[in-house]
Amino acid sequence: MTADLLVVGAGPTGLSLALQAHHHGARVRVVERRPEMFRPSRALILHPRTLEVLRPLGVTNALLGRADTAPRVNLHLGTHVMDTTLADLALPDTAFPHLSLIRQTDVETVLTRALEGRGVSVERGTELLAAEDQGNHARAFLRSSHGAETIRCTFVVGCDGPDSAVRDCAGIGWRGRPYAEEVVLADLDVGGIPPGAGAQAFAGRQGLLFLFPLGEQATWRLLATRASAGHTVGSVGQPGAVVPEAELHRLLSDAGTNARIERLAWSARVPLRCGIARRFRRGRLFVAGDAAHNYSPATGQGMNAGIQDAVNLGWKLAFAASNSANRPTSGFDAGELALRPGWPSMFRGYLHDDERYEAAFADGWYLTGEVVRRDADGWYWFVGRADDVIKSAGHLIGPFEVESALLEHPAVAEVGVIGRPDPVAGNVVKAFVSLAHGAEPTPELNRTSCSIPTTRSAERPRADGCS
Repeated sequence: MTADLLVVGAGPTGLSLALQAHHHGARVRVVERRPEMFRPSRALILHPRTLEVLRPLGVTNALLGRADTAPRVNLHLGTHVMDTTLADLALPDTAFPHLSLIRQTDVETVLTRALEGRGVSVERGTELLAAEDQGNHARAFLRSSHGAETIRCTFVVGCDGPDSAVRDCAGIGWRGRPYAEEVVLADLDVGGIPPGAGAQAFAGRQGLLFLFPLGEQATWRLLATRASAGHTVGSVGQPGAVVPEAELHRLLSDAGTNARIERLAWSARVPLRCGIARRFRRGRLFVAGDAAHNYSPATGQGMNAGIQDAVNLGWKLAFAASNSANRPTSGFDAGELALRPGWPSMFRGYLHDDERYEAAFADGWYLTGEVVRRDADGWYWFVGRADDVIKSAGHLIGPFEVESALLEHPAVAEVGVIGRPDPVAGNVVKAFVSLAHGAEPTPELNRTSCSIPTTRSAERPRADGCS
C-alpha cells in the first residue's frame, strides 16, 4: 500500500500528526507495535495551547467532555491542609483559561476515534523493522501477524518514543542524561480519603506525592517522586519494574497521609532522563514528540509538547507531499498565499536581483511566502512562513541548523535561535542558550560556542552572540 505519510507510534503525538496530515489531504497510515491500546497514562494534564491547536481538528469538545476543568485539590503541608479549586486561571487570549485534568489514555481514545471517523485505523501489532530514505521517496519494512510488508511512502515520521526505531534508522544521534529523580506510578483503591474528594498533593520527606481520582484500573492514580535507584530496567521514560506494596505504604507514610492501600491494581517505577535528538530530520525520515526530545513528565510537558510538535509538522508534511507549493489553494487546504499582480502597493523588484523577483511568480501569481488556511467563511488564517529562515546580509540562515550546531557544544543543554533586526545586515542571528549542569557562562565559552555555526560554512553570517 502506498501512503503519503507513514506514522510510527500511536501515542498522542502520532495520532495528532496523523489527524492533522489527513485533515490537510494526506494519505496516512499509522502503525503501532503494541497489540493493545492500554498502557499506564503518565501525562494527566492538557494545556490551553494544546486545546487551541487541536480545535480545528474537531476533537476539543470530546476531550473536554472527558476532562475535569475545575479540579479540586487538597494541598497538604505538614498538618496544614488547603482546599482549593483550580478553575479559571485568568489566562489572557485563550478560550481555555483553565487546567484540564485528563488521562493520556482518554486523549488517545478521542484521537483514535477521530481518525477512525475519517477512515484511518491504527494498525496495532505492526512493528517497523527498517526505514530508508530513497531520495524521491521513503521505504519502510513492516512486520505484523499477517507477515512482512514493504511500503513506499513520501515521508516516515517516528512518534515512537525515547527509544525510537525511526531515529535509529535515520542515524540521528541522541544526547542526554538521567535525572537524579524517578517517578513511581500506581493505580490503587485507598481508605482514609472521603468519597468524592478531589486530588491530594503532599510534600513528603522523599519528594512530592499526588493522588489523582483518575486511575485506570482503580479509583486513584498515585504519582510520587523520589531519588532514583540508580539502575534502569527497560526503557527510560516508560513504566518499568513493579514497586512492592510495602514501598508504596512507606511513600504514603513519609508524605504524612493516613491513607491506606486497600487494593493495588498495578505499580511501576519510571526512570527519567532529559535528552534531545541531534536533529529532527534526515531526508524523508522525521522524528517528533519523545522521539525528538525527552524530559520530565511533570505537568504533562511531554504529551503537550508532542501534540504541538505534531500539529505543526502534520500540515507541513501534507503540504509537501501534495507538491502544491506553486499552485493557488482552495477550500480548507493550507498553502502559500498567492496574489494576482496589479494591486496598488505592489513592489516592482528586488534591488539588483531580477532573478529573485521573477522566481516569486508562478503561473501569473505572486507567491508571498506566507502559508495560510481559508475557513468556511472565506477568512484567511496565517499558519507560518514557507521560508522559515533568517535573512542576514544576503544570506538565508536556517534557525534549526544553527541550533543543531550549537547543541554539539558540550556546555550547551538547550538553545533557541531568532533573527534580531539590524540596520546594516537586515537581521543578525541571536541565540538564547541554557547551559549544561556545571558549565559556567564565561566570555571564552561565548566565543567558542558562537563560532561553531559559522565555522561550518565558508560564508559566515554575522552573529550577535549568545545569551
